[in-house]
Amino acid sequence: MFTYLAVDWWKVKSADNLLLARAEQLLRRDSVIAKAAARLKESRAKAVRYWDRWCSHRLRDSLCKGELVLLYNRSLESQWGKLFANQWNDPYRVVSQFPGGSYQLKELDVMLLKRRAAATHVKRFYARGSTGFDQTAESDDSEEEVRVPEDAFSSASSEGAEGTGAAASDEDSGLEAASEEDGADQAPPPLRRSWRLRTAGDSAKKAGAGKAVAGKSHK
Repeated sequence: MFTYLAVDWWKVKSADNLLLARAEQLLRRDSVIAKAAARLKESRAKAVRYWDRWCSHRLRDSLCKGELVLLYNRSLESQWGKLFANQWNDPYRVVSQFPGGSYQLKELDVMLLKRRAAATHVKRFYARGSTGFDQTAESDDSEEEVRVPEDAFSSASSEGAEGTGAAASDEDSGLEAASEEDGADQAPPPLRRSWRLRTAGDSAKKAGAGKAVAGKSHK
């Protein structure tokens, strides 16, 4: 792995200069790689501190030792045709948590996983029947049904029918009275001629008056 930033290539103008540049490049290879690795490590540490400072409100409480968790299968993100694949692997057990936030997981036996698990790739595993939802469903099924006598339904339906009939008759009478009052109060609107008709009538009157004046003058 050679880097082209360690040599001033603008000064290379002959074969001897090129050989010297290649030799200098080989000599400075290890130091340049070490410096690049140190800068990369520092930048990643800054990114971690930035995330911890600005996204601390999104972090949940730490998982306890011995809890069952599911591990996100990140390899599916770079594969095609895995839309409906299982994205969470089978439950694992938490062994410990590292200072950076990642977890050390193991199988349900004593087999440790080789790689650490990021905190964002781990979520709690809830076994079926371990939550209060199943208990609530069982309590709902165990409740006795309340029986209501049929006489109550028949009497309630008859009273409701009578009430609805009386209310409908009252509404019809009220609508008829309101329509009569509206008809009595409303009068036909006055007729109005348009602007064109008025101007045409005025011009005709003026023309007739002019003819009458002209006839009188001839007489």
